[in-house]
Amino acid sequence: MRRIGRWAVWSGSLVLVLGLAACGGGETQQNDPPTIERVSGSPQDGAPGVPLAEPLVVQVSDGDGSPLGGVNVTWATPHGGTFSSATTKTGADGRASVTWTPGATPGSQTATASLSGATGSPVSFTATITAADAPVVTGVSPSPLVEGQAATLTGTGFTATTTVTVDGVPATVTSASATTLAITVPVVCKPARTGAVRAANGLSQSAAFSAPVAPAATLALDVGKQVVLTDPATHCIQFGASAASEDYLIGVQSTSELVSSVTPITVTGSASGAAVTPLPALSRGRLAGYATRTTLVDGDRARRWTERARSEMRIRDAERRLFDGNGYAAFPLVARAAGGTAFRYERGGYTVAPGVGDVVALTLPNYASGNGCNAIAVTAQVKVVGAKGIWLVDQSNPPGYTTSDIQGLSDQLDGYIYNTSVGEFGAPTDLDGNGKILVLLTKEVNKQGGVLGFVSTTDLVAKSACASSNEGEIFYGAVPDLTGQYALGKYTLEKAKADAPFLIAHEFTHIIQFSRRLYPGWPTPGAQRPVMARWTGEGQATLAEEVVGFAVEGHATRTNLGFQPAFNADDPASIDWYSDRFGDLAMYFGFKDGTSKFPGAPGECSWLDEAPATSPCQGGRDVYGVPWSFLRWLTDQYGPDFPGGEAGLQQKLIDSDGVGYANISNVVGVPIRTLLARWAAALYVDDRVPGADASLTMATWNLYDIFDGNLVESARLVPTSRGFGDFTETGKVRGGSTAYFRVSGTNRPATAVKVRGNADAPLPAVMQVFVVRLR
Repeated sequence: MRRIGRWAVWSGSLVLVLGLAACGGGETQQNDPPTIERVSGSPQDGAPGVPLAEPLVVQVSDGDGSPLGGVNVTWATPHGGTFSSATTKTGADGRASVTWTPGATPGSQTATASLSGATGSPVSFTATITAADAPVVTGVSPSPLVEGQAATLTGTGFTATTTVTVDGVPATVTSASATTLAITVPVVCKPARTGAVRAANGLSQSAAFSAPVAPAATLALDVGKQVVLTDPATHCIQFGASAASEDYLIGVQSTSELVSSVTPITVTGSASGAAVTPLPALSRGRLAGYATRTTLVDGDRARRWTERARSEMRIRDAERRLFDGNGYAAFPLVARAAGGTAFRYERGGYTVAPGVGDVVALTLPNYASGNGCNAIAVTAQVKVVGAKGIWLVDQSNPPGYTTSDIQGLSDQLDGYIYNTSVGEFGAPTDLDGNGKILVLLTKEVNKQGGVLGFVSTTDLVAKSACASSNEGEIFYGAVPDLTGQYALGKYTLEKAKADAPFLIAHEFTHIIQFSRRLYPGWPTPGAQRPVMARWTGEGQATLAEEVVGFAVEGHATRTNLGFQPAFNADDPASIDWYSDRFGDLAMYFGFKDGTSKFPGAPGECSWLDEAPATSPCQGGRDVYGVPWSFLRWLTDQYGPDFPGGEAGLQQKLIDSDGVGYANISNVVGVPIRTLLARWAAALYVDDRVPGADASLTMATWNLYDIFDGNLVESARLVPTSRGFGDFTETGKVRGGSTAYFRVSGTNRPATAVKVRGNADAPLPAVMQVFVVRLR
């Protein structure tokens, strides 16, 4: 009988492969088991806690005596020692090895190597362990020892395997003799102090030698200046002892662009002496003549515009599914006329330039169905033809707008909205060839919930591919509904007329963004560009409301406007163009009501996209006012020197191939990490710190006067405040956001502030820490 079966190995387990006998009526026979035997490493002499000089080595062979690779050998000892690995895998030569560090008990110690089912398992190893003499440390130099730098220990009983700790933290030994040890002092982010230096031969440790230990450097920062720490290894801020009164803002910031990114943080203060009391927040006082405001914005308007924001986000989400899922290539653009210099408008029953009284057939994207290409047919009559808009009214609307009301809205579009927006953001396309935008006022918008008014990318693609497309630039607006018969609910004429200028200014900017990215260089054909990131598009459209408001109110950028214009207190009879964005910022700062804040804000909040349910900030307008503040700060900083000024910068953000962070950074030529750190600091520093670096301020608005000067504390950005000393604070930071801390006091001890992640691990690479000296 001849054996043809062999042992096979799969993932470290032994599998028996049966072979058929060459003869004998199909009889089978299993192969011999593998064998394991000791190769080297026993016996040895050693010291407690010191790795043995020789590794423990075993040989594993199969039933035919050939080396058996890829099997796991398990190592164990009953004497409390350790191994470099509890399990090691055999190589192609069938050998496995491990380093053994004996336990603390002198005398004979044993170790075993095991392979289940193998002949010879377990294999035993022995070592005679003799306690080593403890070394003696008699001196260290330099004095003080400096973290991260070289030092020398002098003494007796040192060996090549002697180890060193400073304050219990292992130091790197770079060379050794019987009387000297050269080390690198470990960096532990502790303040200047007297530390315990110990040397050890295995478990035999020297007495502690007390030596002064100092950080490599302490923070030296002028008032109003910022330093940014981007290396996880340097998230340690060292403050030397000082008798002065000093105050520092520390921001722990995530530079991730993912709203789903959440990083746990721990901020720890360690002091060489007793803690001191934190200073009161730096106060500048209010500008004269302002009345204290304990509320943010009109409650009814706030609720309406919050729901409007959520509804608009649902439309943008539906567009993402429609376009991002299929790619723009799946949606042919509106056809160009012969020669490619203009677009033709082809739709039966609709003239290129309809006149007042004309009745035309239009479609409306049914976003309530979840698909913007599902069309709702609307028959509308032209009521007003202005210089920049054609105003149409759904013939089946409930009573509401009069022709005079619509003429008033048309005058606002012609008088300042259209030209101001085009001047700032660039001209839109004119796909339907009428030189205007269409404004369709229809109850069908009311039926789609609280959106109030919207534009749709679907109108900028061919109707043959998307049934709802009107192949032109069109705004859909809600209409008054005095009985509340539609999903929007009761909507008075006064509210509709008040909302319309904001809606049109905001949504017309989206028309500009969408059309210039879909039709670059229009009317000259060009390759399509990706859609702007949601936060950039909505932040810029919110900036458009402000720019139009400036044109109406006679305000100007870079004039440090305070609370009165921000909340329309200077002219209550005029339109309140600005307060919404400051309400959005207050929500980001954690505003809950007039007396309380949401914990975890703003670090756990979002402005890159809608806040997840786990976020403490549920304002609903996450991607509006906070991104506006970033773009406003950015424009104040870089607009004056940008080619074409502020308008040139805004148009470049639209007319580029970039998206999100990359777009911003590429346009202004500054790393996004730097921009985020400066802007986030400006939200607290602006007009609070005399002489602050200009990069930490917002030139157009006085944020201190708006928030700290005139709003309740729960609406303000309030950093967690601690005195110089020992403390621990924990939190979480969401992508793009910042957790703020203020460390201050008079006559402080030397203090180190360390910022780490879970289990004292370094923060991930997306995190950075910035420091601003406030006083």
